[in-house]
Amino acid sequence: MNRVERVIKKLSKCMAIISVAGLIFIVLLTVSDILLRYIINSPIIGSYEMVESTMIFTVFLAFAYCQSERGHVQVTLLIARYPRRVKFSILSLLGLASSVMSFMVLYAAMNQAKVAYRSYYTTAVIKIPLYPFYWAEVIAMAVLGLTFLFTTSENIYAIFNKKMADHLDQFLI
Repeated sequence: MNRVERVIKKLSKCMAIISVAGLIFIVLLTVSDILLRYIINSPIIGSYEMVESTMIFTVFLAFAYCQSERGHVQVTLLIARYPRRVKFSILSLLGLASSVMSFMVLYAAMNQAKVAYRSYYTTAVIKIPLYPFYWAEVIAMAVLGLTFLFTTSENIYAIFNKKMADHLDQFLI
């Protein structure tokens, strides 16, 4: 399980680095656009579209990293008080549902990416093709789904293993 965990963490960390680069690009572009607009009255053409497109990378690519670090919000006020087997059974079911939903979004994004590629969807002003951004979403959702599956397998293992349950309890509030 450690090898799988290392691969998922490394992959999600690479995606998070790309996400941070996207965020830095968004900040720099927005600041530049505002400065140019107010100083020389000449905004950057298409900056809104560039920010909008980059936000897809920035948001979706960060999801898997957040899950691999168990950073997603969980309301575990009641679940944390249940016996170990009940607690981790519930968390396993929730993780499985999250995996299924991630793969459903993956499927929808894949179909949308195909349509965007065939129909050559672009942004309105500077004509940026949209299909690469949909494919970034596809990759991000695939890694997120795998991350959910991994954490679900950890929760299932914790049902039967007290040592793993004690390790995972630190992530419950």
